[in-house]
Amino acid sequence: MQGAKQPGMTGQVKEEVITRSAELGVRVEHSCLAFKSLLLRKNEFKDDSTLEFTVCGTKVKYILSDQDKIALEFDQKTEERSGTSLTPQESQSIFAREGKIKSITVYTSLKDSLV
Repeated sequence: MQGAKQPGMTGQVKEEVITRSAELGVRVEHSCLAFKSLLLRKNEFKDDSTLEFTVCGTKVKYILSDQDKIALEFDQKTEERSGTSLTPQESQSIFAREGKIKSITVYTSLKDSLV
């Protein structure tokens, strides 16, 4: 019988990825992918007021703005709407890595930020 072991590098890396996703505000609520930048600080954004990362291989770009809204880029069009959540169908497409949604732009005011 072996005693408790420290998590290996793989476990540590997974933990850091999950933690960073939470810090970036990536959430799944009622089967919908949502972006709630509660733990982001303005100093994490580049000089051009953007912050970029990927979710399931899809590019996500935060842009500091005076209002909260989201824009989805498809092959032939871009859809923009208020709020910062995707529909269940859009979310499933991202999770399945279908590639239908080319990128997500989240305009955030950071008004709800806790830090």
